[in-house]
Amino acid sequence: MRASLLLLAFSMSLAGCRHPMPVVVAGSIEILAPYAFAPVVGDEGSAYFTMRNTGTEPDTLIGVDVPAAASAMLHGQKQDGSITRMVMIDLLPIPAGAEVRLAPGGLHLMLSGLAPVPHPGDTLQLKLIFARAGAVNLAVPVHAYGDNPAE
Repeated sequence: MRASLLLLAFSMSLAGCRHPMPVVVAGSIEILAPYAFAPVVGDEGSAYFTMRNTGTEPDTLIGVDVPAAASAMLHGQKQDGSITRMVMIDLLPIPAGAEVRLAPGGLHLMLSGLAPVPHPGDTLQLKLIFARAGAVNLAVPVHAYGDNPAE
C-alpha cells in the first residue's frame, strides 16, 4: 500500500512538472517560446514568440530576416467598422520592463513564399534585429496548425 501511494505521489508530481521553454537572450531582450505553424495551403505561414525587455531602457524590433521566406512581415490588427484587417508594422517598440507577445489572433510574423514549405517537426531559422540589443538568431519549431505548442 505504501509503495502504491509513493508511486501515485511521484506520478502526480511529474504530471505537474513542465520543462521550462528555452529563452534566447540579446542584450536586455529575452525571446521566449518561439513557434511557427506549417502552412495549411500554399506557402504562407506564421510565427509567434514573446519578447521581454528586462532592461531599464526601451528597445525596438526593427527587422526580421527569415532565409526560408521570400518575405517576413510583422502584422497587427486594426478594426475597420465590423471588419478586422491585418496591418503591416514596420517597427515594434518593447518598453522597458514590458513583454510584447506575438500570438494567434493578434500580433504575428507573417511568412510568405516559404521554400521549402515547412512541415510539422521542421525548424525555421529566424533573425530578429533590435535597435539596442542587436541581432539574435532563433531556431523555431514548426507545428501543425491548431496544435498547442505550449503543451
